[in-house]
Amino acid sequence: MPTTFEKNQLRKSHRVNLPAKAFMAGGEYPVLDWSLEGFRCSVPNDDLHDDWVGDVTFILPLSGMNVTFDAVARLRRRGESGAGFSFDSINDRSKMLLKTYIQASIEGKLDDIQGIISRVEATEIPMETEKPLTMEERTAFRRSFTGRALVYWVLGIVLFGLILLVLYNNFSRAVSTRGVVSGALVDVAPEMTGYLREVPVSEGDSVEEGQTLFVMDDSHVLRRIEQIKLDIEVAKQELSQLFTDLAEEDRALGMYRSAADLQVQMVQQQMQGVRAKIDLAKKEFKRAEALLASGVVSRSFWDERRKTMLEEEARLAELNEELKLARRNVVSTKDGKYLSDGAARGRTRELSADIEVQKRKLEAQRYRLVEAMADLEKTHVAARQAGEVYSVKRIAGTFLRPGESVMTVRAKDVQPWILARFTFQEAQRLSPGDAADVYVPSSGRLYHGTVRALGHHAMASGGAVSQDLEISMNEVPVKISLDEPAPELVPGLGVEARVSTPVLPEITAYFGDIKGKAN
Repeated sequence: MPTTFEKNQLRKSHRVNLPAKAFMAGGEYPVLDWSLEGFRCSVPNDDLHDDWVGDVTFILPLSGMNVTFDAVARLRRRGESGAGFSFDSINDRSKMLLKTYIQASIEGKLDDIQGIISRVEATEIPMETEKPLTMEERTAFRRSFTGRALVYWVLGIVLFGLILLVLYNNFSRAVSTRGVVSGALVDVAPEMTGYLREVPVSEGDSVEEGQTLFVMDDSHVLRRIEQIKLDIEVAKQELSQLFTDLAEEDRALGMYRSAADLQVQMVQQQMQGVRAKIDLAKKEFKRAEALLASGVVSRSFWDERRKTMLEEEARLAELNEELKLARRNVVSTKDGKYLSDGAARGRTRELSADIEVQKRKLEAQRYRLVEAMADLEKTHVAARQAGEVYSVKRIAGTFLRPGESVMTVRAKDVQPWILARFTFQEAQRLSPGDAADVYVPSSGRLYHGTVRALGHHAMASGGAVSQDLEISMNEVPVKISLDEPAPELVPGLGVEARVSTPVLPEITAYFGDIKGKAN
């Protein structure tokens, strides 16, 4: 049964043996007794050293829950009955909790958890009253305030300078996202489809302009050339036959034209004779008509003279038709046509047209031959300029397509340039002619150059390999030429490019954009 004390007999140093636990130094220990100033618990001698000071969590068990608080404890003594600790630091609310716990134990109300908690929360902890400062404290405060103000001013100036430095670095130069040494390599590729027959050069070989670099299989081209030559011979023979037929047709037409002219002349002569006969028959008819009227001759005599006149007139009409036909024949011979055996004949126009068509066919075959000969030349790929074989990518027997790279040649007369990639925002600040610095991380060297082109104008052309040809929608390629020759730069070497840009226009535009977005 716990000892009962009157309320006014409670003292801070009075120890009670109410249940409690202490968690400290990584271990949990049972509390033998405790007071408002400290506690005693069973701790092995090896767990804590003699001058131990540390944090302790004090645990007071209640019905259905535990109440804890934190404090700083110090080891004061050791003994057979346990180790004694004092509270070096404990707040007022924790002290009030201990007092309320003791009071509830005295009154037998430890089961009333809500009552204990409400007592602690309802207790007003006296606030400490601020004391006026002494003269010495005021002097020390002024000195401390002045020193702190000076430090803050210095820190503010340093911070402002850092902000200006960051702004200057951001707006005075544009830094590439990536970059590569390019331009000194010339890509060599076939212009036709076929198998690679021979590669007479190796990596590292020096080559001169016009020297053969590789040879494509030309067997199919040679077969095509032979076939075209045969087609040309056939076309020539067909053209020759057409000329022969035309010559024969011209000869036959000439003979018919002469016959037609002669026919016209003969008919005209016959018509002259018939007209003379008609004139004579008309005179005889008139004389017979006069004689018949005088009764000298009979009617039969007049009929005979009239019949003779009509026959000659009919003969003249026939000759007139023959003359028209003969004249038509003469006209038709001029068009290459004539009548023979009652049918129209003559192939001069058709033969002339066939000759023109055959000539065009022959020209087309000759053009095909020229193309085939050009393809034959393409099978032997030569160096466009002097240089050194940088790499060989294909071996003999490989099937190639037009534009498929076989090797790259490092040209002697082509100075390397830098192909750098900038973000779209950074590229908007660049323009050809801007000064640029090129940093090579592998060697740590810095080169100076000039921006030459942006966008697709910066990509390689004319067979030069840029080493970085992929297209990106978020990056803009920029070509930078070096101010001084740099033969030590190897194509494909990674670099970083920094381009100087005007500061004031960029800052003005930046803040203008911010103002526009705000509005």
